[in-house]
Amino acid sequence: MKREDVAFYSEGCRLSAHLYLPDDRKEGEQRPAVVLAHGFTGVKEQILPAYAERFADQGWVALTFDYRGFGTSEGQRGRLLALEQAEDIRNAVTYVRSRSEVDPQRIGLWGTSYGCGLVVYAAAFDQRVKAVVAQIGIADGLTSATRTLNPQQVEALKGGIEQDRRQRVLTGRGMYVHAPPQDPDPPPVRGSASRVQPDIGGGPYCAPGPADHRR
Repeated sequence: MKREDVAFYSEGCRLSAHLYLPDDRKEGEQRPAVVLAHGFTGVKEQILPAYAERFADQGWVALTFDYRGFGTSEGQRGRLLALEQAEDIRNAVTYVRSRSEVDPQRIGLWGTSYGCGLVVYAAAFDQRVKAVVAQIGIADGLTSATRTLNPQQVEALKGGIEQDRRQRVLTGRGMYVHAPPQDPDPPPVRGSASRVQPDIGGGPYCAPGPADHRR
């Protein structure tokens, strides 16, 4: 397996990417490809390399990249709009299809956490995508909120979102909706793990080390 540092453009922003290529590919041979999408606070150097390397070991071409405004990609820092990140994924598909190593009819998406929902959305509007792996995502934000917040907090959050929507319609300017406070006294966790799964990226995610990417 070898890795190339590459880049492509998404709506005018230059996105930084890594392309993983299998060692056993013959000259002129086209392989299936997968685009991997990172999570809400992630970058392409976290979690994704372990998966991309495994894909390459199995004969796939794998692409990891930073969304616009993330990591070493261009774009406005702190701006998070799912429609834009989904468009970044679709533009990543266009990029891998342009590579001579890739069979343009065999393209898949893989996403984790925030990227999970993004790949599902992107694939729904892109017939070029033939397969999707959606890992540990949130399909329903309200249902997810009810698992971590009490009913009063959920209603307060919904009220703030509605107030923001109304203010944007009437004045053209939005408002900041505060996140509900978390439980200050969570129940302690006792016991030990029943099994340990290596290579899932927990270590690099929690302690990425002195990486040179911007956050």
